Amino acid sequence: MGVYNTGDLVGKLRTIKKDTVFSIYGYTYAACAVPGRFLQLKGVEPLLVTFITGGLRKEMEKELRGFLISEGINSELNV
Repeated sequence: MGVYNTGDLVGKLRTIKKDTVFSIYGYTYAACAVPGRFLQLKGVEPLLVTFITGGLRKEMEKELRGFLISEGINSELNV
């Protein structure tokens, strides 16, 4: 997977190996933002994210669930 300096995927810096795990901070039309760089989106496979909390008010739970759905984040929320 290519690592780029900008979100428009110009100027490939290096390649990282398959199955590298990293945190994503945002997306463009073709890339995902990782700390200080961008990765080509078509090579990224999202992992299931599990949130475990001591409890949320119903309003906060509804807002968080709505956010996860609207952003397309594959997750499981255990309240």
